[in-house]
Amino acid sequence: MPAKCSAVDPFMTGTEHLMPRRPVLRLLVLALALVLAVPAARAQLFVDVSRGNVEPLPIAVPPFVALGNGETAAGPLTAVGENIAAVAAADLDRSGLFRPID
Repeated sequence: MPAKCSAVDPFMTGTEHLMPRRPVLRLLVLALALVLAVPAARAQLFVDVSRGNVEPLPIAVPPFVALGNGETAAGPLTAVGENIAAVAAADLDRSGLFRPID
């Protein structure tokens, strides 16, 4: 018996030549139905930017610690570390965004 080819077989009737495509068609219809059936998620985010933060953020500025007991042209190392911390705290305070705490 010769092999049958659905494209040229004159004995095929109706929609037999579409049979291999039906599962794919069903899958596509099912996927389309699922996509259309699921409502779109629409999260709403509301950000109010009409007011600013009127209170400065408290921040601690510890004195810098030296790794020795030496002297510099600016004085002892412990005093230099305290001076640097004081300058940083003053800068933060003047910015208006921070409030240095002890």
